Amino acid sequence: LNLPIMRDRNKIAAVSILSSLFSYILIGRSEYVPLLAFRMMRITLRYGLCHESPFMLTIYSVVLVSMLGDFSGGYKFGKLALALLERSDSKEWYAHVVNMVHHFLTHWKEHAAVTIEPLLCCYRVGRESGDNEYA
Repeated sequence: LNLPIMRDRNKIAAVSILSSLFSYILIGRSEYVPLLAFRMMRITLRYGLCHESPFMLTIYSVVLVSMLGDFSGGYKFGKLALALLERSDSKEWYAHVVNMVHHFLTHWKEHAAVTIEPLLCCYRVGRESGDNEYA
């Protein structure tokens, strides 16, 4: 993804707030998850990448698979989220992204056995970074 780094502090704050709301919206008002994903995607495409971008791509990919039935597109965006996460070297979002990609996306295109090692690593990193929700 060749987008510039997001510099607008207001947009960075908006994406941060939207990212932190994901779990609550998923549990309480799941019909709003696509709106959240599309809003975050729009901000990213207009203003660039930030620390939350890998997680945003993961949410978008889950929406593609679970609500729109686009398994190939969702899988590709999930792989893109993993690549962006690796490029950013962000431990803060590691457990979020790896957990969701390998729980909701990978098994549609690959054998479930390939998810075991990444999910074990996700658990370790999540516990070490204090991300108990996604560990």
